[in-house]
Amino acid sequence: MVLSRRVNCYEKIKVEGIKTKIKKMENLKIITPDGAALLLIVKDFGNLAAHEIKKHHPDDLSLCIDIIEDVFRSLYILPKQAKTSRQILEGKWKRV
Repeated sequence: MVLSRRVNCYEKIKVEGIKTKIKKMENLKIITPDGAALLLIVKDFGNLAAHEIKKHHPDDLSLCIDIIEDVFRSLYILPKQAKTSRQILEGKWKRV
């Protein structure tokens, strides 16, 4: 959902500030515009909690966790599963 393709972000994103990094990732098509908007929500909730000591509603925190889990799933889990599935379909790998 969030990531449109897998890349090494550290090699391509050499800007300061999380908001600028998110925008750069969107411009490089590493994440979708919707993905960028979701990550900015997480950033804003985090900033309020860290800098203004604002307590958030559990539903808001749950949303942030869901967004971060989706980023991890899109970046690490799904590409590996897709690669394995492709190898199985092409007869290059067998499940154990």
